[in-house]
Amino acid sequence: MDKHRQKKDDFERLIVRSVRLWASIEDYMAITLNACINNGHMGLRIFHSMESTRARFTVTDVAFNSLCSGHERASEIGEAWAWGFKRIQKCTKIRNEIVHGTIASFKTASGKLVWRLTAPLTDPDALVPAFKNRQLPGKSAEDLQQIIDKFERISEYALMATELPKAIHAGDDEALQKTLRQLERHRPSVVCRRGGDQTPQGH
Repeated sequence: MDKHRQKKDDFERLIVRSVRLWASIEDYMAITLNACINNGHMGLRIFHSMESTRARFTVTDVAFNSLCSGHERASEIGEAWAWGFKRIQKCTKIRNEIVHGTIASFKTASGKLVWRLTAPLTDPDALVPAFKNRQLPGKSAEDLQQIIDKFERISEYALMATELPKAIHAGDDEALQKTLRQLERHRPSVVCRRGGDQTPQGH
């Protein structure tokens, strides 16, 4: 296989991996909403009846905070949820850039062919700033790998958080405390791994 085609295929696999990871985050948010409502599959139906990610996440956040309101551990539960939810919200911008992006090839000053995930090529205003700064627009393979690492950690956190509403409804304080401890231990890996809360920038 041509080496340039191989590099493009490898680049595309990074994009697919990041999209799949984002899908898992959305799935865990849907599961959380369903667990909060605790009425068969009603929460899942409500979640998927909304078209925008923002609406889905906002409803899930409202449902979760309503459920834990008045609980004796409301402050601790709310903090654990808000910490993860804030980071999931920040990642929606990255997700949008990926799913609406365009794969483009550029030649460096040395003549090397590189692949980037850029804004749509029909949007010149999104590309000009990078060129003015003598940079390549969009995200490199390294940037995408950082995003994958970030999405993996946040996905793991979101999965753990699905246990919170289940424990609340069950009145299982032991399970609730266990989940809260797991979430607290997981936070450093979300923040510190490969750039943490920083959004990867093209270079």
